[in-house]
Amino acid sequence: PYQQSRTDEEASHKLQLLLDNSVAVAAAFVRGSVVNDDDDTDAAASSSEKAVSSAWGRWGWRQPKRLVGFVRAAGDTALAATIHDLVIHPDLQGYGLGAVLLTRVVNQIAGQGVFDVGLAAPSNLQSFFRSCSFELDREESVPMALQPGWNKLPEEINAPLQQNPALRKLLLTAMDDKQRQLSTAQ
Repeated sequence: PYQQSRTDEEASHKLQLLLDNSVAVAAAFVRGSVVNDDDDTDAAASSSEKAVSSAWGRWGWRQPKRLVGFVRAAGDTALAATIHDLVIHPDLQGYGLGAVLLTRVVNQIAGQGVFDVGLAAPSNLQSFFRSCSFELDREESVPMALQPGWNKLPEEINAPLQQNPALRKLLLTAMDDKQRQLSTAQ
């Protein structure tokens, strides 16, 4: 997948946006040597790690010692929500922590009156999500991801537009200024 490198400040800002715009969040923290990390020194904490700790305030959590599990959901808070980012520290996988956090997030979502909850699961984790009451999409949807270069009009789309000025004008009217500039530059 396409990943853009970010400064600690940009990563901190993105994390804050992620948490602020999530419809549900559950996390697990430890204060001790429950997990084995190669570098367990507090003095080595980067500014992004400190920013991660401060970003939890919106959800009413104190600054944690060590984050060991996290899951969040995004959605419209009315009809649908999608589970994202279920992450459990490798030393704590297989103990049910993921299922507990997932249940908490689903309960938060259901408490908002949203019952259409989905997720995109890698094939190696489908049995885990099935054990947590998720099933394959009845509509047989296929997860897809936007590719780099999405903002360029592919030739197979652009050619018919060149042949149909009315359709091109309609499309250009619907675009924002940046999209319009990219489209007309081709």
